[in-house]
Amino acid sequence: MGRVGAMTEVADGVHRLGSRYINWYVIADRGRLTVLDTGLPGYASQLPGLLATLGRTPADVEAIVLTHSHVDHAGGAVRATELTGARVMVHVADAPVVRGDRKARRPRLPLSRPYLLRYLLTHLVPNGGAGYPTVAAVSEFADGAVLDVPGRPRVIHAPGHTPGSCALLLEDRSVLFSGDVLVTLNTGDGSTGPRLISRFFNGDPAQAVEALGVLEPLHAGVMLPGHGEPWTGGVGEAVRLARAVGLPD
Repeated sequence: MGRVGAMTEVADGVHRLGSRYINWYVIADRGRLTVLDTGLPGYASQLPGLLATLGRTPADVEAIVLTHSHVDHAGGAVRATELTGARVMVHVADAPVVRGDRKARRPRLPLSRPYLLRYLLTHLVPNGGAGYPTVAAVSEFADGAVLDVPGRPRVIHAPGHTPGSCALLLEDRSVLFSGDVLVTLNTGDGSTGPRLISRFFNGDPAQAVEALGVLEPLHAGVMLPGHGEPWTGGVGEAVRLARAVGLPD
């Protein structure tokens, strides 16, 4: 399931972990590290393996930054912060869910779809996706902030998928972590290429479509999504292709 080793480097100093369904990342910056999302709770063993491969220790991780509050992105945060002692950071609008002050939204899923059902039963649920481990202490950020963590990502608030859904931009590396604002694998139906994720996964589908406009002007040659393969054709082109597909049901 995991991706550990030299082949995990998908951009300058950026390593990918996760599975064929879900991505999370580690940003390296002069020997210090930021974890970007954490995947499902069952992915917890992947981080120590990557750290060992990189010749780093848990103490080298300074921060755990979340693109949004869904369990496939935030579910491993408890174990990651226990391992590293690093602070967990998320947009102010999603912080109540990550802390457990507000319940996560449960989408109504069309379980008659074979791909979706297989994803849920063979991967998401076995890796702890049916629960939601919460983090008591969470640091909050807002739109436009440049986070004082390794890599210094700039926050691009793009709500719709969740109220606090964000992309994170490494301006000096021309890399955008798009979270679930824009993906290259739709886990609702298995389709690939730049696109929005299925309507039922989005808290506000209309707002999720509008969020593409927030990403469109960003100058980044590499887009690293929460689901799917890296995109190297530029963010503007990814947005154009996603608009052509439209919002999947």
